[in-house]
Amino acid sequence: MAYLALYREWRPQLFADVVGQPHIVRTLQNALRNGRLAHAYLFTGPRGTGKTSVAKILAKAVNCEQGSGEEPCNQCNACRGIMDGSVLDVVEIDAASNRGIDEVRELRDQVRYAPTQVRHKVYIIDEVHMLTPEAFNALLKTLEEPPEHVIFILATTEPHKVPATIMSRCQRFAFQRIYAGDMAERMKSILAHKGRQAEDKALWLIARAADGGLRDALSMLDQALSFSDDVLREEDVLALLGRLPERALMSGVEALAAGRTADVLIWAREQLDHGFDVGPLVSTLLDALRDMLWMRTAPDHPEVRERAQFQPEVKALADRMEPEQILVWMEELNGLQQQMRWYGQPRMLLELTLAKLCTLAGEKGSMETSGGSASITADKSSPASEWAARVERLERQMERLTQALRQKGDVPGPVTVEPPGPPSSSLPSSTRSEGSQADAWDRREGGSRAPSVSSPPSPGVPPAVGDLEPAVGDRPAAGPSETMRNGSGVGRPSAGEGPESPGPTPSAKGQAQGAAWEMIRRQLDIPGVEPVRARWQEVLDEVKRKRVTTQAWLLDGEPVARSGSWLIVAFKNQIHRETVMKPMHRTAIEEVLQALFNESMQLYAVSVQVWEQELAEREQAAGVVSRSSGKGGGTGGSEGGSDDPLAQLAALFGQDRIEIIGEE
Repeated sequence: MAYLALYREWRPQLFADVVGQPHIVRTLQNALRNGRLAHAYLFTGPRGTGKTSVAKILAKAVNCEQGSGEEPCNQCNACRGIMDGSVLDVVEIDAASNRGIDEVRELRDQVRYAPTQVRHKVYIIDEVHMLTPEAFNALLKTLEEPPEHVIFILATTEPHKVPATIMSRCQRFAFQRIYAGDMAERMKSILAHKGRQAEDKALWLIARAADGGLRDALSMLDQALSFSDDVLREEDVLALLGRLPERALMSGVEALAAGRTADVLIWAREQLDHGFDVGPLVSTLLDALRDMLWMRTAPDHPEVRERAQFQPEVKALADRMEPEQILVWMEELNGLQQQMRWYGQPRMLLELTLAKLCTLAGEKGSMETSGGSASITADKSSPASEWAARVERLERQMERLTQALRQKGDVPGPVTVEPPGPPSSSLPSSTRSEGSQADAWDRREGGSRAPSVSSPPSPGVPPAVGDLEPAVGDRPAAGPSETMRNGSGVGRPSAGEGPESPGPTPSAKGQAQGAAWEMIRRQLDIPGVEPVRARWQEVLDEVKRKRVTTQAWLLDGEPVARSGSWLIVAFKNQIHRETVMKPMHRTAIEEVLQALFNESMQLYAVSVQVWEQELAEREQAAGVVSRSSGKGGGTGGSEGGSDDPLAQLAALFGQDRIEIIGEE
């Protein structure tokens, strides 16, 4: 006899042999035992999960001459005839090649005749979704009221293509993907009968590559046994599947995490030169990142523990990375897969994407290991290292300047509001040259420098979209309170006051970001956000349907105010806030907002700290206006002080820049 493939030799012949479908086996056995068989069944599920195998077992069980009812005996003439295909009353039809109305009409004519060899006629129609609409219509009446001696078993991998009228006339059983551990155990049992040995990781790799299909796993095992000599090893399976060894894969991911661009590009070139295509290499990287994300977020899941057991190097690297960084990488690589369909040079596109990921990793700095001193650090020449050194140098310079001013007694006091114009400069040129980086550091550390006040942007001119991506501070730093002389417009420093010491000139991007927030905060409408807040969960659900990753970043935010067409959302996490303001995420959110509220909304994300500071300033400004009204002789005015000049100045410049000096 010719060699029989493993998946055919070890095809289940009993319900007890079926792997990974206990819910289906139990239901069918109970129906056999209690005599509650239906006239039509619909088996759905991925390929290689046992649909046609279970259909044949059911056909044997209903026609078995000696069986107990729950299992076929596989010894009687009926069972043996069904197994070897000699019983003509059990018919297996491939709907992919017999899909027309003529074939279904012929089947409908044959159904009326009684079976000749067994008790029941069983028609197994595989890939039933391939039938034409006319064929489905011809089958419909017969399927609804078949003769008592006929059972239909329909099988398909695409149930959404089966008409609802057909599905409603069948009992539907959904076959699931088979767990990798169950497939590995089945392969161990087969190897034991064959007298062969295999490493556990080799079987695990085959089971994982099969993607839930036991038939595919047995086909790969059959091929691997032919490839290996005696013991099936991990290296044999990797060579057969064309996959990277774990150590080689992790060397590339570690270089990527450390921001070593040169090492990553060399690693990618080596893999491509060894025969890997760009598509499989990107898929391998995505699989590794997916494993790392699972290990980082759900380490106690049984399947994740199994992956960690067989992938110790992947687990070690996952423990040193943040889930947010892994998500960003996966999103970039997923976008790369989509772009490769239309790009003429996929190799160049891969190199550009890897270089971009290295830059992102370098900007994030270093990743500390949990419970140890080891870390993955960016290159000394990376932008993150240069930034850290620059900030440290600026911090030391500012500390020396502050101490010198305190020793001289010239610590800057209240600063007057100057008309728009070029700011005066009294700091050393080395300090001014650092630009907006020093401003950002002062904002974070509460520095005492007082920047000169520039002209606020015109309310009618919206900022450019590209300028709305928030910086670290979200808004210009608030220096010491600035003096506004009552009734005299703009004040000047008195002779006794120390000279004004403005900070370094901010960068163009910092100015644009500050101008955007200043324009938005002047028109804040906190009660106006209530309609959005009431439907925020609906917004999250719609964003999830549109783009799952965008919803994951948006979950951290909460709508806090409106400002004209702007919707202000406060975020607790800095990374979430920055990512949401990227064009692809912001556009998706704004489209959902427009669809739900039937108006054009623009998203602006701020940190919770900045929003709390804004609320505190507004409360303080309300107190200033209240005191001014009480001291002005009881003249009338609106309760909120909206017509008071001081209220207008507070709304224009911010209450932290106004101080009332003297009383009338």
